[in-house]
Formats: sequence, structure tokens, C-alpha cells
Amino acid sequence: PLLLAALHVADVRAQAQPQPEATPHRPDSARETTRIPVTILGGAPFAQTLESLEQFRSLLRDRSPDADVMSLWWRFVHEFSLRARTEESAIMARMDQVPALKGRYANIIRDYEDELAAALSAEAGKDPETDLYARLRASVLLAAIVTGARWYVENFEQEAGVDAVIFTKMIMESFPAREKIQKEQRKFESKVRKRLPARPKCQSK
Repeated sequence: PLLLAALHVADVRAQAQPQPEATPHRPDSARETTRIPVTILGGAPFAQTLESLEQFRSLLRDRSPDADVMSLWWRFVHEFSLRARTEESAIMARMDQVPALKGRYANIIRDYEDELAAALSAEAGKDPETDLYARLRASVLLAAIVTGARWYVENFEQEAGVDAVIFTKMIMESFPAREKIQKEQRKFESKVRKRLPARPKCQSK
């Protein structure tokens, strides 16, 4: 689902840009690749992802006080995947043919990371700016999902209705507890401060 969202946003942005005219030295095929058109993949997959990122934001924003953030995340992934599994596999298989999509895709993944990390921090009553645990957990989670999905597409030619997210769940089950990471974070911060030069004190006029 995240890949579909990324590719949809990339396509919308690309179509909004003025497209260069064909020249004798720039054949239509080359121009078609650089403009990242929907026609490479077909328009249908993007209908499922028009507002996926905003839907996730709304899900977090409107959650009840007793709602668990990770439970909401997995519900979002599952429900969207049921609608878009086949299309997602087709798009991921072709993404390497359009290198310009990779940077935009990375930005969308970063958006999901930021939203998820902020929600985890809020759930724990922590400052999202300094909450390393939430950032690490969100980052590992998204990286594992993307890696598992790419592995599946590269090794199996057909969509079998089996979700590779099972490997992500295995990894997250072994993710260190918040208390352990926070303990190491305090030790690390103390070590860094000792090595940094002392800040000059402001002199009052």
C-alpha cells in the first residue's frame, strides 16, 4: 500500500509539470519514460491510492484515547492491502524501469515514518523531537515492509495472495523495549556532551 501511495503522488506531480516537446534528438520513447506517465502501469492502480496517506493521518488523528497506535497501523496496512495487493505487485515489478520514481517514493515513505513516529511518541507522552525510540521503531518497520515486498516481487512471478509482511511482524516482535533504548540513549547523550566543547556563557549587558 505504501508503494502505491508513493507512485500515485509521483505520477500526479509529474503530470503537473510542463512536458518537453519532442526533438529530432529526443525520440518519443525517451520522452515518455522521463515524464513518468500513468500509461506505463495503467491508470487503475492509482484509483485505490488517491488519498491513502491522508487516510492514515485521519486514522491517527481521529483515534480514540484508548486506541493502540500499532494496532491501527496493522489495520490500515491490512485493509488497504486487500484492495491493492495485485496492483502493488505490478507497480513494484516495474518501478526500477522508472528511476525518477525512487526519490519520490522515498519521500512518501519518510512521510509515513514521521506520522507513525509522532503517533508513537504522543501515545507514550514523549516529545517527538527527542524520542529516539519512536523514530527507530517507525524506521525499522517501514524498511522491513518495503524490503519484504521487493523480495517477494523479485522472486515470485505471480501474486499468490500471501502477504510478506509476516517477516516484518517477526522482526518487530524482537524490537527492543522502550526502556532499553532510552537507557542507551541517555548514556550516548552523556558521552556526546562530554566530548563537545563547552558553550560560552552569555554575558549580560
